[in-house]
Amino acid sequence: MRSAELHSAFRDKKSVMQNRNLILIAAGAVCVSVVATHFLISKTTERSTPQLLTVKNLQAVEKAVSPMNPEAADTLASPSDKAMAQLRNLLAHDPGDQNGHAAELLNQQCQEGQFQIALKLVDAVPREMRADWLAIVFNRWAQTEPTNAMQALDTISDPNERAGAFQAAVSGWNSSDPSALANYAVNLAASDERDYALTAALQNWSLQDPTALAAWLNTLPRGTEFDAGAALMIAKTDGANRSPELAMKWVENIGNPQLKQNSFARVLSEWLQTDSTAAKQYVATADWLDDSTRAKILGASEIATP
Repeated sequence: MRSAELHSAFRDKKSVMQNRNLILIAAGAVCVSVVATHFLISKTTERSTPQLLTVKNLQAVEKAVSPMNPEAADTLASPSDKAMAQLRNLLAHDPGDQNGHAAELLNQQCQEGQFQIALKLVDAVPREMRADWLAIVFNRWAQTEPTNAMQALDTISDPNERAGAFQAAVSGWNSSDPSALANYAVNLAASDERDYALTAALQNWSLQDPTALAAWLNTLPRGTEFDAGAALMIAKTDGANRSPELAMKWVENIGNPQLKQNSFARVLSEWLQTDSTAAKQYVATADWLDDSTRAKILGASEIATP
């Protein structure tokens, strides 16, 4: 009996030990599982985080180095570059500009006051088109910005092209302000350009405002400019613009013999038609006329007849 009790107690103790070992094993397994899970999660996070950062970095790099889209590039292009690109495209399809689209582009730049851009466009067209394009640019330019237009003429090296551009600029300036053109021209050094500009200005000014021109002429020293201006004034006006007496004052101050004679004959002819008595009285008393000229004039049939 004693032996049986001991054997039973040993068996119960062994059973308890086995159960305890199972509990420890289970607990150990849980710990291992937790540790393993944490380890795997950590590794996954370590692997995934750099990947996410790398993707973002790549996107940033791609954005920085990728070619700019056409719309963005167009907004950053200068007006000059865009106009040049448009002109090249037009000439590529129509080298001689038979459809006039390139000329329309030039006119658009002039209308917008972009004359420096327009001048650059001239350099991109075939040589046979340059003269006409320069004339367009400088005529329009001088109408609104004459001083800048005249200064820009110095950029033209070809003498023939410059001559045409100068005449176009004179025409443009003269159409808007002949008095300013006259003041500009009279201060130029003696040259064909000076003569051309001054003659054009005086001709137009005498038609637009002869009174103002007369006042301006009186500020000039007697000489070539005054002679030309006075003769033009007389040729372009009549009794509706000025009196015969005033016209004769201009005649008296003309130094060039041929201009003086022609101007005198014109004024006298007009005066005889409106007031022959006053005209003959002038001839009889004008001290600048010599006796032979006076007698010849007074003896003529149109003068002698009242």
